[in-house]
Amino acid sequence: NEVTFTLPHLPGSFDNHRILFLTDLHLDIKPNALVRLKQDKLPEHDIMVLGGDFFDYSENQSLQLLKEITELTCKPTYAVLGNHDSVEIMPLLEEAGVRVLLNEHCLIERDNEHILLMGIDDVSTFNSTLQRESASTHDFHGCKILVSHSPDFLPHAAALGYDIQLSGHTHGGQFKMFNQVIFKQTKYDFAISGKWKHGELQGYTSSGFGSSRHPIRNIIPEAALVTLKRK
Repeated sequence: NEVTFTLPHLPGSFDNHRILFLTDLHLDIKPNALVRLKQDKLPEHDIMVLGGDFFDYSENQSLQLLKEITELTCKPTYAVLGNHDSVEIMPLLEEAGVRVLLNEHCLIERDNEHILLMGIDDVSTFNSTLQRESASTHDFHGCKILVSHSPDFLPHAAALGYDIQLSGHTHGGQFKMFNQVIFKQTKYDFAISGKWKHGELQGYTSSGFGSSRHPIRNIIPEAALVTLKRK
């Protein structure tokens, strides 16, 4: 799915900057998402962001599968942890060439201009007070993007002045019955899937690419290509 955000604080050199956003891969559920991702030609992008839940069960972590993710791209890759992930996966991600944002931010540079990319731990699993303190980046006055595995951080992201929040976790509801979402996985119905807005904060919740527990879902999986446009 392609989504575009028009941003007033975006530096000119980042106009048309593209983020490939993949989340909720659950690689130990077979057949896993990599089978399809390898078959498809991924769209052109500038960075790749991974939104957490790499595996369903922590004991099934595999360095080889993580390396296969990074082999999908030659671009810089960043990641946050999801509710199925433990900090033990960090060394594997870093060995695979992924920059893990563990309640921290980094600056992405292009032609001597910068945007800020912040990554926080899953709000349902880790310390939300620490997350809010870590995400306080008032000294940076440019475009700020926050990656949170769950969309439920959105009121705090809005209050902290972020321009965009990228999330997953919901699987788009994972399953629908009689056209009704069965598993919302978020307190905010408007943020179950797709593009949304909360105050000045714009956001996108990906339906994710994999399945949790069992390889069954009737919500279409997705990879999201996020394009940033200067207002």
